[in-house]
Amino acid sequence: YKQPAFMSGEDIFCTYKDTDLDRYDDGIVYRRQRGYPLRLQYEQTIYTWGVGDYKDIMFVTYRIRNESGKTYRNCWIAPVVDADIGHYYDTQYGHTNDYCSYLTSRPELNLGFQWSEAGSKSTYSEKGRGFGFLGMAMLETPAVDASGNLKYDKRIYPVSEQLGMKSFRNWEIDDDKNSDDERYTFMSENKKVETNTKKADIRFLASTGPFNMQKNDSTNVVIVFIYANNGKTGDITGKDTTERNELIRKTEFAYTVYYNNYEAPQP
Repeated sequence: YKQPAFMSGEDIFCTYKDTDLDRYDDGIVYRRQRGYPLRLQYEQTIYTWGVGDYKDIMFVTYRIRNESGKTYRNCWIAPVVDADIGHYYDTQYGHTNDYCSYLTSRPELNLGFQWSEAGSKSTYSEKGRGFGFLGMAMLETPAVDASGNLKYDKRIYPVSEQLGMKSFRNWEIDDDKNSDDERYTFMSENKKVETNTKKADIRFLASTGPFNMQKNDSTNVVIVFIYANNGKTGDITGKDTTERNELIRKTEFAYTVYYNNYEAPQP
C-alpha cells in the first residue's frame, strides 16, 4: 500500500541492507554459515519541523522490503534506542543516571520514555537545566490476516487493526544480548517492563510482530520521538505521574499529525 506524499521542514532519507557480511562483528564465514545475508532492505525517512509542537517531535519511517526470494515467518521488528541524556558527557556522569519506563496507563499510545536523574547541582548534573522526557511511540505497525500474512487491502490501517507494540524492554548496557537466539527471544516475549529498578546506562527497544513476509513483500513501521518538559515545574523525578502530562499531550498530537497525512506548516 502507498503512503501519502508530504514534506517536512527537513527530510532525511537513507537505504541500508545486510548484503555486506564484512560489516558484522562475527565476520563473513560465521554469518554465511548461519544463513546470512537475509536480503532485507530498509528505506528510512526522518521528518522534522521547527515550529510550535512540531519542533518537539521527530518521525522515523521504515519501509522494510523482502528482496530474498524466500518467505520469512514469525518476523519481528524492534527499533533499539541508546539515549544518553546528560548535560556533560563523561564515563562517570554523562550517561549512567538514566531511567526508562513504559506508559501502562495509556497502552493505546504504544509509548516508552526515558529521563535522567537530576541529582545534586554540580558541573556534571542536569539539575535546574530544564531537562525533560524523551519518548518513543510506535505510530504504525504491520497489519496481518488470520494466517499472519501481511495485508494490503487498505492504504493505511487504523491502530486497532495493526499488530501494535508487543514488547517494551529496557536493560543496562552491560546486559546486551549477543546471539541471534537471545535477541529474537528477548524482542518477541510479549513483555512490557514499566520501569528499570535503578539509574544506569540504559538501552531500550520496542517490538512488533509476529508477521510473515512473502517474496517481494514490504511493510511499514513508523516511530516517533517526542521531547517534553515536566508537565508541572522543575526537574523530572519520575515519581509523580502528572509530570508526564506534557509528554502524553505531545504524543497524542503526533498521532493526530501522522493520521492526518502529516498536516503541518509548510517548510
